[in-house]
Amino acid sequence: MNLLCFSSNDKDQEMSAQEDFLKRLENVTIRLEAISGQKPALAPKPTNLGASSEPSIPPSSPHRKVFYSKRESFFCSSWGLASQLACSSPLPVADG
Repeated sequence: MNLLCFSSNDKDQEMSAQEDFLKRLENVTIRLEAISGQKPALAPKPTNLGASSEPSIPPSSPHRKVFYSKRESFFCSSWGLASQLACSSPLPVADG
């Protein structure tokens, strides 16, 4: 039968190691609580995304003209289709 026997010196060293570990753990906990209580600093605004005085696409740009014309034709065709559907199938009226 194998029995583990510890001398009082071994027990003292083990207790000392546990106490040291516990003190370090308490210190870390105190630091973490202090950090979590602080208000975080705001991140700096990126300089490349800041508002500029000039638009990114000039108003007379051909890309802008194409975009607006396509958008207008889409909405006009969608509105025309919606109008046709509304006129071709009237809503039922409740008898009162």
